[in-house]
Amino acid sequence: MPRVTRRSGSLAAARVRRLADRAGRLREVRIAAVLLETTDPEALAAFYRAALGLGEPERQGPDHVGYTLSGTYLGFERVARRDDAPRPAASIWLRVEDAASVCAAFCAAGADVEMAPDGTCSPGETLAVVRDPDGNRIGLLSDAPAPPAGRPDQASAGNSPAVDR
Repeated sequence: MPRVTRRSGSLAAARVRRLADRAGRLREVRIAAVLLETTDPEALAAFYRAALGLGEPERQGPDHVGYTLSGTYLGFERVARRDDAPRPAASIWLRVEDAASVCAAFCAAGADVEMAPDGTCSPGETLAVVRDPDGNRIGLLSDAPAPPAGRPDQASAGNSPAVDR
């Protein structure tokens, strides 16, 4: 069994303090922007505008537009797409007031449904997933509706309206 000396104990304590300081700094990190690459930033911005009821996008030059949503910038950046280039693999998850109604709004704007609103896959939440015209996945997350009085067995068990594909 290794012998612990006072000196090695204080070195360990100093290391723990350094790690704790580093972890404290990491808690201050937040996502400032999400950029989606597209061949047509204006069209993709118009899709999100229609689905989320947004105003005019912020223009950042001829090849970039975007919106600020709850302090995070969502931008659409023009890129020349090659047929052999891999598609970026990312999902954007939005916390919304009502996942089912926002899913319906995305569908009305032209989204494809990957997962209809579901209140059973995550306790206490309703989740839905759609794809924008460029194929990016958009997850929608809301608190599950409260169960009707006297009917706790119905709490979020698929009470959301169905969404056609």
